[in-house]
Amino acid sequence: MIMGHKAICFLVSIALFLGLLVLPAAAATTIDFWYTPWDPDPIAAKMYFDNLFSRFEKETGVKVRMTVVPWAEVYRKWTTAIESGTVPDLSTGGTEAGIQFASKGALEPLDDVIEWLGGPNQYYSTLCWYKWNGHYWLVPYIEGAWVLMYRKDLFAKAGINSPPQTWDELLTKAQKLTKDLNGDGKSDQWGIALPYNDSYATNQALLSFIASSKAREIGEDGHPAINTPEMKKVVQFYVDLYMKYRVVPPGVEGGAGTNPVEPIYGNGEAAMMMSYGWLGSLYSQQYPDVFKNTGYGVIPHTLGAVSGSYGATGGIWLFSKAPHKKEAKELLKFMMRDDNLTGWIKMCGWLSPVKRLNTPEILKMQPWNKSIVNLLEAGRVVRNGVGYGAHPANGEVEGRYILSKMILDIVNGMSLYKALDKYQRIYEDIFAKY
Repeated sequence: MIMGHKAICFLVSIALFLGLLVLPAAAATTIDFWYTPWDPDPIAAKMYFDNLFSRFEKETGVKVRMTVVPWAEVYRKWTTAIESGTVPDLSTGGTEAGIQFASKGALEPLDDVIEWLGGPNQYYSTLCWYKWNGHYWLVPYIEGAWVLMYRKDLFAKAGINSPPQTWDELLTKAQKLTKDLNGDGKSDQWGIALPYNDSYATNQALLSFIASSKAREIGEDGHPAINTPEMKKVVQFYVDLYMKYRVVPPGVEGGAGTNPVEPIYGNGEAAMMMSYGWLGSLYSQQYPDVFKNTGYGVIPHTLGAVSGSYGATGGIWLFSKAPHKKEAKELLKFMMRDDNLTGWIKMCGWLSPVKRLNTPEILKMQPWNKSIVNLLEAGRVVRNGVGYGAHPANGEVEGRYILSKMILDIVNGMSLYKALDKYQRIYEDIFAKY
């Protein structure tokens, strides 16, 4: 007997009512999240995110798949994903790359998320680096800056009472702290550890010196200002610390893509180091003896200038071709909730981008961040684009480590004048694209 359409519908309805017909369950939504390591301890970070995303799934039913992408690889991975159209939903990253990708239409504006979280006034002045063409393209996730870390015990032995404030003081104190401890005629304690290799570290160290001088990376007119008398003084001083005065340990031009100075200071071979303040969190775990003897100061400045620093203005962006935009925005809001953001900064050692969360209790736990708060409040924390501000070209400049390549060329024998001319032209070629 052939059953009619109405009869079939009736039987299906009865089966559904009685629970006899099992339909396939709808696949759970999964957000793809790329994470660039911003933590001193990968195991602790994994535990934090596993817990965070598990709670998000319980609240929303939405899963999160996190992929850790090393900094040395991420710029290429971002650009490849954008060009192919196979992007994740969200990614952490620096503001330079975010603005560059936004200019190409690859990111979604996040003004509504910033407003939902409380608006611009809850953030530091560095929020300007997240904004371009009238929109915010990233939601801030970390805040920090480069600081001068110094060994209080070695300073005391050398009769030095305070960290250097100016370039002249930096050189004088670094020379006094560079010593031959075993009498073999060679220095084995160095005044300061600085990077000179092809890496983000050299790029950021040099920008910290630029921010503490009268030089500007980009002029107020938006044109590169590399081949200028002011920039010449900065680059000359930076190179001379290593090549002329010999207060920087050898080997710091090696290890492309890495920060070569972190283990040097951690192993007690240098009396000072410039790097991100959050390394205090790393040293508290890996080098406890060095950590307990470490003090934190601002980046020394040239005469007539004030201290500045390269900042860790990092955030999270949403790709314009993200498969799950609505769910990804909900995840963003969840991650930025006060309790979750506080848990994040306690784990990673950065400052919160939300000012009210940087309580006296937090700063007591993170002594390296006290001087950074002062710089942030004074508006002295910068990114690529010093002298101008956010610009789409800054992403390519940072992603290709342009400034570090200039330093490495000089270390390898290129004259200062030729290097400044070469990299002025490289900057101009990059800016011409945008």
